[in-house]
Amino acid sequence: MNAKTARTSNLRDEYVAQTRARILTALLELLKDKKFEDISYLDLATQARVAERTVYRHFPSKSELIRSAGQWIDETIFETDDFLQSDIIEDVPKIFRQIVRRNDEVPHLADIAAMCRVLADESSPVRKRVADNIRNGLKPYVEGLESDRKIMAEAAVYFFSSIMMWKMLRKEFGFSADQTADAHEWIFSLIVEDLKRRRQTA
Repeated sequence: MNAKTARTSNLRDEYVAQTRARILTALLELLKDKKFEDISYLDLATQARVAERTVYRHFPSKSELIRSAGQWIDETIFETDDFLQSDIIEDVPKIFRQIVRRNDEVPHLADIAAMCRVLADESSPVRKRVADNIRNGLKPYVEGLESDRKIMAEAAVYFFSSIMMWKMLRKEFGFSADQTADAHEWIFSLIVEDLKRRRQTA
């Protein structure tokens, strides 16, 4: 590939990325006033100022659109979450409280991220880093326990500290961010105390 061809290819890739970002940004704007299922591709094209066929070319189905939107939110908007920076397990309740407060401020974005969790075939790099940090933080608490107990502890802390916890308690019980964080802190303390007890008797 000569220099001219490489430059043309790079420009094309950059244009594709910019167009996708433009469409996803338009989706987030529309979600402020509409539910995802009520947004048509024509609505999206009009908001993004592109042809409707362009939206279909980048996102052939709504499931692909929601997966891409969720991943884009993870990687561009929620990427600074402290869960990505800390593997100190005692910090989890404080970090979770900060996150659910943030979610309550931008529920339309958090809802999309939560929907993406359900539709995703595999974990995104962002969520994998969170899981790795939780696993590393739990090591002192699960040392000496059987492997299935370790996995259960990691899974429990991961799930109860996830955006799905926020969405479920908000939707089913009308919980505020702080009510959700209080419930999380209680569950988290029960898990940690149980792990301490099991280690003492192991």
